[in-house]
Amino acid sequence: MRKIKVSKKDIDKKKKQINKLVEELLDVHMNKHDRKRTIELGEQILDLKPTDPYPAEKVTSIFVDLNETARAEKASNYMEKTFPPAGYRTFLKSRVYDLKRDYENCIKYAEEALTIPDSTLLTTMMIHNILGHAYRYVGNAPKSIEHYYKSSMNDISPYKNEPDTYRYLFNIKCDDYSNYLFSLHNINISREDLFDAICKYNDIFKGHKVYEHDRLTHPKHDKIRIGYVSPDIRRHVVAFFSYAFYKCYDKSKFEVYCYPRCMEDRASQEFKKSVDHWTNILFDKPEEAAEKIKKDEIDILVDLSGHTANNVLQVMAFKPAPVQISAIGWFNSTGLKTIDYFLADKYTDPEGLNDKFFSEKILRLQHSHFCYMWHDAPSTITPAPCTKNGYITFVSFNNFAKVTDETLRAWSKIIEAVPNSKLFLKGKAFRTDYGINDAKERMQAAGLPLERIIIEADEQNYLKKYELTDIALDTFPYPGGGTTCDALYMGIPVITLVGERHNGRFGYSLLHNMGLDELCTTTEEEYIQKAIDLANDWDKVRDYRLTLRRKMRQSPIMDDTIYMAEVEAAYEKIYNAWINGEELPDFHQDEPPITEADIEQYYQRAIEYINMEPQFNEG
Repeated sequence: MRKIKVSKKDIDKKKKQINKLVEELLDVHMNKHDRKRTIELGEQILDLKPTDPYPAEKVTSIFVDLNETARAEKASNYMEKTFPPAGYRTFLKSRVYDLKRDYENCIKYAEEALTIPDSTLLTTMMIHNILGHAYRYVGNAPKSIEHYYKSSMNDISPYKNEPDTYRYLFNIKCDDYSNYLFSLHNINISREDLFDAICKYNDIFKGHKVYEHDRLTHPKHDKIRIGYVSPDIRRHVVAFFSYAFYKCYDKSKFEVYCYPRCMEDRASQEFKKSVDHWTNILFDKPEEAAEKIKKDEIDILVDLSGHTANNVLQVMAFKPAPVQISAIGWFNSTGLKTIDYFLADKYTDPEGLNDKFFSEKILRLQHSHFCYMWHDAPSTITPAPCTKNGYITFVSFNNFAKVTDETLRAWSKIIEAVPNSKLFLKGKAFRTDYGINDAKERMQAAGLPLERIIIEADEQNYLKKYELTDIALDTFPYPGGGTTCDALYMGIPVITLVGERHNGRFGYSLLHNMGLDELCTTTEEEYIQKAIDLANDWDKVRDYRLTLRRKMRQSPIMDDTIYMAEVEAAYEKIYNAWINGEELPDFHQDEPPITEADIEQYYQRAIEYINMEPQFNEG
């Protein structure tokens, strides 16, 4: 078959056409955020079969960003067939496998990419980033920590004269140091060493612009302006604990501004109808978002993400409000000096226990530092399955990255001591054979009998699976949060080991507020024995099944009136101190409690404006 000769003129024309399409692709994707047109342009570029790698690399990267798995894989395969191996292209291949949740191949190609010497600093940091993510998903905390740390420790100062590249590198550096700090909570580490690592986060922002605020301007507002900024003002576990901020505040005294940094869903729309002002900052640079918040003259700005995914700490670093608080979404100090308070309670952080391990003052509530909202369709409590099965089913639906080898060994002793018992595990780590096999190796090493372990991948409708279980075993040193609340609401007693750090005492605060101190333990031996004793008392298991939901509903954990009364009293106290130029107040172990009279007054204020609210399903 005779080859058709292509003239240089035609080749140049095709290159110009592709380059023009790439320019449009970047504009449509990054500036106009037009998903449909972005996909069309990407496919047009691939159809033209570019002979230079850059267009194909851009298309692959954007398809991955858009979670277009099949298209991203097609683009990656084209690159592999057309161009020689390169660090960046191999990294993109690992991203495609990450999108497919094939973490074994994701890790394989990312590790291979590290060995290819042509990678830029940016590519190398991105490779460490994806390795950190992949190892975290399969529950390998030490490897995850290693790669996040390596990414965040790179010196990016040589790129200061290249603003776009420097910004990208700076974002990765900030994000991966946050990821590093997050992952450190999954291993046994002293409070001193952890706090030292946390404080180093502030060093990233040396020389950073910090806003000043005029005490004469803010008192002119009719109400105290509270801002909430978060990537999780949507259907997300953080929203199940922060909904009261948006739905239950005192509108006669407070004006609420929300700054979501996320794609909005139905939950977002419900929150949006309830608050006074709503500004989505998803596509804003941190300095742009900070400027918008500053112009709104917010009195107190509350961050609900800390060092979690897609966080807004870069915005908080500008200090766009005179008083800033970290709350709900994070479980330790942020280390950021522009944040004044960390929201806690007297059970997670009794006075004198953790104060010196926070760069912020502790805003210590007298009950619970969160208010839980049930987030699924109404359901009836089902009987404890041990009666029908003839054996106890233990459960942990916590992220498997929280499951340390010490936890596995404790669970092994429990299973061994309770005849015929089973352990039901569910989570992201079990989405792939690689994650399952890695977990099984660790379980076997800890002495767990695999034939008595039930393993399932996470799923949206996981709550129904609690009906198959009897007793929940909390993880340590990092216990559950949302999963613990969900288990208790479904009638499952949770055995927790109380630690020293804020996040290590979350289960204790929750159970104490429900009057369930008998489920709390202070040593590993007591944790094991408590689980064994409860497993041998089926009457007690059945009693918990029938009473836990009622106890939870009647406790401060789900009482938004008491919760918001405490929170807003703190807001007023802080605001008045700042306005008057006084030192920001401390919140001690035993503040004057909220009285019945206070609650009645708050309730009457709520009744006064309840008729202003839209009808059900309209707001």
